Amino acid sequence: TPIVEIDAAAKDFSAALKTLSPLSHELNNYADSKGYLADNGDKARALSKDYLAALTVVAEKEQAFYKGLGDRDQALTQEAFEKAPKDSAEYYRAGMIYYGKVNSSDASELFAAPNDAKALEAFEKSLAQVAETADGWNKKITEQSAKSGKSCSGGMMEINDFIGQSRSLIKDVKDGKYKGEETQMARMTHSTIRDAAMRYNGKYSKVIDRFNYPLC
Repeated sequence: TPIVEIDAAAKDFSAALKTLSPLSHELNNYADSKGYLADNGDKARALSKDYLAALTVVAEKEQAFYKGLGDRDQALTQEAFEKAPKDSAEYYRAGMIYYGKVNSSDASELFAAPNDAKALEAFEKSLAQVAETADGWNKKITEQSAKSGKSCSGGMMEINDFIGQSRSLIKDVKDGKYKGEETQMARMTHSTIRDAAMRYNGKYSKVIDRFNYPLC
């Protein structure tokens, strides 16, 4: 079955690797045998332009391929959410996963441009959707626990920690904490926005890890 999101990108990636492979193999043999001592580096100079061009294409096609995988994953996640019975534990769980992925993508945009009003607006919107589905999930697992007599947190500690950290990030942006970090150069060294990104990613990873195990 064709997979629209990745088929073309996969073919392009494979073709790029086939172009790079013989060049890489030839240069590896050249280096291993210290051929540069015999020809004063002539072969390396002769192949360098083609090798760098092929390597650049591979990097570009690889990025497109992984983007396709991400798009495919997002589409399947959205489909699972939309097909789940409304107002069910399954629905809210799928919703948290879907909106969590959206929020993670929005976070990347926000960290790249922390003073962009549209980036902040998108991040706030998807976080609100995460929080809304988390609230529904919490209610459902509380009801289930009451019926079964078995206590279950449903991962709410990690979820609330993630939402709380993200809300703090929003406040920091609105308070102008990152006003001095407009340029890429500012983020190449230690910076508050980099620290914020690491905190966000850490909290998000904990939620994902929690959802990879049975919650109740």
